[in-house]
Amino acid sequence: MATVLSLVMVLLGSVNTLKAQEKSAALDTLMVHTSAVCHMCKDRIEKELGYTRGVKSVNLDLGSNNVTIVYKTDKTDADALKEALTKIGYDADEIPAKPKAKARLHECCKAPDDHH
Repeated sequence: MATVLSLVMVLLGSVNTLKAQEKSAALDTLMVHTSAVCHMCKDRIEKELGYTRGVKSVNLDLGSNNVTIVYKTDKTDADALKEALTKIGYDADEIPAKPKAKARLHECCKAPDDHH
């Protein structure tokens, strides 16, 4: 009986630890203007940013060219997310896309350099 009681106590302690960790991971939302132009861009950005450490969700609105990113503040920050977007091949607000990454995009996804 003592073994069962000990096991229950350990399990309850583990659950409380997990809940405490969930509460400590604060979320923030970042909106970034991009150079995305089509649905291929949307798919690429949402997929690749979705794999970025700390990112919970990504949604690109093609009407406004704004990508909304929800992320864990203890895993990443706004600057790192903008940098990740430029490494995919798209501008991120005032930061231009990485030239090599932009060159790898499909022709219709390459926004002109003067699109701002």
